Amino acid sequence: MRRFTLALILAAAMLASCTGTAGIPPEPLDAAVTASPGAAESAVSEPPETAAETTSAPEPPLPLPETVETNIEDNAARAILAEIADVVSAYWEASVSFIDTAEGWYYTINGGLSYPSASTIKALYCQYLLEAGADFSAELILTESKRTSSTGLLDEEDVGSVFTVGELMGYAICDSDNMAYRLLYEKYGYRKYNEWVRGLGLENAAMGGYEFCDVTARDLSLGMLRIYRWSVEQEDERLVSLLCGTSWNMQIPLGTTHTVAHKYGYQGGTDGYHDTAIVFADVPYVLTVMTHNWLYSKDANDIFFEVTLLTDELQELLYSGEGKV
Repeated sequence: MRRFTLALILAAAMLASCTGTAGIPPEPLDAAVTASPGAAESAVSEPPETAAETTSAPEPPLPLPETVETNIEDNAARAILAEIADVVSAYWEASVSFIDTAEGWYYTINGGLSYPSASTIKALYCQYLLEAGADFSAELILTESKRTSSTGLLDEEDVGSVFTVGELMGYAICDSDNMAYRLLYEKYGYRKYNEWVRGLGLENAAMGGYEFCDVTARDLSLGMLRIYRWSVEQEDERLVSLLCGTSWNMQIPLGTTHTVAHKYGYQGGTDGYHDTAIVFADVPYVLTVMTHNWLYSKDANDIFFEVTLLTDELQELLYSGEGKV
């Protein structure tokens, strides 16, 4: 009897050690996972709440006066354009045309206005002679019939003198001598020249039986761009060198520290006072300014200085990185 009782006591103790101190069997391992369906999944798969992402709308283009046409979109650059337009507006029917030689950025102000070309057209005519293969060593004689009433380095004492084509181009460009230009025009004419400029799309630079014409700032700038590209592509700097040596430097060259190849012109009175140029900035650009300014007024050159100064700033901004479109 005692053995039976002891056996019962030992069996009860073994049962207690297997079922825990409270005598309740332990919960199965997967009970915590399945007890609350979806709870663990939610805790794992739902990302924490974050602030909503915001994107700022692009800054609208800075408005410009109706007189301005441009493909420049950067607002810092357009702010400079607004300043240039303000300068130009102070002068009666002035016009400006800018072209960047690398990326093709441009702006024009009153770009459709046409003016007597005065001597600016000599640059385009001499470029035509270059491309036509004119012999720079060919000799021409200054006769009385080819003299003009305009003053210049060639005068009545030079009648009968012989000049080479290269010499005459130098006089026509550097000193804007009208008699030298007349000799070239009488030799080579205008019909082939007209075919050339029209082939370039420069209809406003065509002549009508006279060595001068009416022209727009846009067409002069496109012509100077042609001169620049030809000099680079053909490695022929003869005309550019002449344009860098002009004797009148009171217009576009005043507004920049860079080398300038340019051709000025004055029609007389208020008919036209202009300058068209290649400005050799770090990235060269072309600039033409056409006005009705009277050469002898105290502020005749101010527009050229101010527009060039601001355009230098514009070109630097366009290639600085912050203004690059």
